[in-house]
Order: sequence, then structure tokens, then C-alpha cells
Amino acid sequence: MQIPIYKPELPPYEVVEPEIRAMYASGILYPGPFTDRLVAEVQEFCDVSYCLPVASCSLGLILMLSTLSRGSKVIMPAFTFNATLQALEWNGLVPVVVDVDENGQLSAAEVRACLDEHPHNVSAILGVHMWGNLLDTYEFDRIAAERGIPMFYDAAHALGSFDDEAVAPGSATCFSIAATKPVSAGEGGLIVTNDGDMFNVLQDASSHGLYGSLDTKEKGINGKIQEFNSILAYHAIQQFDKTKSRRRELMEYYRANLADVPVRIWETREGVDPSYKDCVLFTDSRDELDAFLQSKGVGTKRYFDPAIPDMGSFEGIVHSADNGRKLAKTCLSLPLYPALTNEEIEYIINIVRSFFKGTNDTSV
Repeated sequence: MQIPIYKPELPPYEVVEPEIRAMYASGILYPGPFTDRLVAEVQEFCDVSYCLPVASCSLGLILMLSTLSRGSKVIMPAFTFNATLQALEWNGLVPVVVDVDENGQLSAAEVRACLDEHPHNVSAILGVHMWGNLLDTYEFDRIAAERGIPMFYDAAHALGSFDDEAVAPGSATCFSIAATKPVSAGEGGLIVTNDGDMFNVLQDASSHGLYGSLDTKEKGINGKIQEFNSILAYHAIQQFDKTKSRRRELMEYYRANLADVPVRIWETREGVDPSYKDCVLFTDSRDELDAFLQSKGVGTKRYFDPAIPDMGSFEGIVHSADNGRKLAKTCLSLPLYPALTNEEIEYIINIVRSFFKGTNDTSV
């Protein structure tokens, strides 16, 4: 049996085909009526005032952080995907790495301690909603407000995650709609904010920094999303309740059936209804388990190894990173997507169980 680490959850082709034909006939291939429709849908879905679709979440993060002064410091978590760090690097910002808790979530207490240690020239905090398990945005927004700095969120995993209501966007938040995400459009990002001034700056920056002429007044880049991706994203949101229900069912099955083996699966913060982007487990036998699963045809990913301060391109300040480094060396992602069958998840679970029992029997 061969089971890939992910399969994109696409809308039925017969649903999108008429719109793709209409797009093709119109000749409007990037921001047009289908992108306008997506904007309205996201604003309602996320309960936000503004939405700016862009070509990728990485580009969205770069645009958000481009509002900061080059050379200034930005607090970020020790454990996250390298795109979070790269958004700082592209903007000439200095990463100040702060540790995470046992579930990979940026620690508010460590952020406060870091701000006390670095009271000058910290221009922003960049939090990450890991695997769709939301940070306490009320607490982090409060910390940022106390210091008079913006609070940005990398929400690549979190479109469709909710706590009391929707994701509080802070100064600005960017979601991913790439192929591996719960809401998949092939590629793309969605910046959301309730700050009209921030939206205007980001909108202009995403269109080469042009202000009605070819004279660039501010730094900018081509960040436009394609109509094709907007079509897919809209329908992915329309079917998300079904997508999320299946992801939740699979995640609960993993948790229930791996409860008696020496692995730990990330826990949802109380009050959060996450998107269930990944099933990530932690074990000191990660490398051996990874090799065993792959030898049996099961795709895996080490989300995220190495930790941020151990990446080859890292040049910054490490305030604290012990937990992040430990998670990086013990983490392993298992397949989690709606197309995963009951037979396939049973097969994966039996492989994990047989590994820890020291057998080669996948029918355990």
C-alpha cells in the first residue's frame, strides 16, 4: 500500500468547469470578478473588514512585514516552517527567536520576558497558529498594544480555525490556500485585517507600489492572485464544513488508537476549534519510526526540523529555544486529509503500533 503525506481536497470538477470556461472566455486571468467574489466570501467567513488575496502566503507575510523598518527586530517562534523566517530575511529584519510550549505554540510568557530583555528596536511580534491550533490572540494583541507595536500572525494553517468567534487578525494575518492546506486552491494567500490604513498600504504594495501611474512611490511587488486560484479557493471554503468534519474524525481516530503507545500528539488549546491541518506526533524514536513508516509505503514529513535558530540561513538573536529544538528533533507528521480512507488510517496506525511492539505485523 502506498499512502502519500497529503492529497489536495479539490471541489468537484463539474462545479468549477463552467467558471473556468467563463474566465477563459473573458480573458481576465488575474484579479477579476472571481477574485472579488472570493474577497466577499473570506470577509464573511472570517468576520473581517478587509481581505487581500495574494499569490502565496509567503508573499503575504513578506508584504505584511514590509511595513516595518529595515534592520529592526521582530519576535518570532523558535519552531515553525522556514517561510516565517524567510519573510523577515527578505525585509532585512532581525529575527529574535522566542521559545514555544509543548504544542509548538509561541509562549506569551517568553515573549514578555524577551521584550523586557530587548526593550528597544523591537518593531513587531510575529505569531504562528501552528497546525491550526490558535494562539490566544487576545493575550498577544494585548502584549503588542502595551508596547505600541504591531502584532502580525502567520496563519498559514489556520483558515477555518475558530475560538470564541473567528481568528482575531491583529494588525494583519495571512492564511495559506496552497495545495497542502485544509482550504486548498493550488497556491495563494489571503491577508486579512480590520485596519483600513494597513489594507491600503498592503494593497498598493501588492501591485508594484503603484499609485495610479507608473511612478512607484513606495516599495512594492507583483503579488496578484490568479482568477483560477480564486475559483478553487471560493469553492473550497464552500465545502469546508465537510472537509473539516472528516479531518476532525481522522484526528480523533489517531488520538484514540495511539493513546497507549509512547507517542504524544499535539493537544488543542481549550476553546479552539482548529482546522486540523496536520496530525503531528512527538517521539524520541522519531527517526527510526519515520524510516519504518516510509519502508511500508506511508508518506511522512518532519514538520518542522530543524528549529529556526538551527537553520543554515539564520542570522539573528536567540532569546530562548529549548522546547523548539526538542520538538524539531522529535516531530513527525502522518497523513491527514479527507481522501484518506478508513482502511488506510487503520494501516498507518497498525504500522506505528507494530513499530513500538518490535514486530513487522501491520495487522496488529
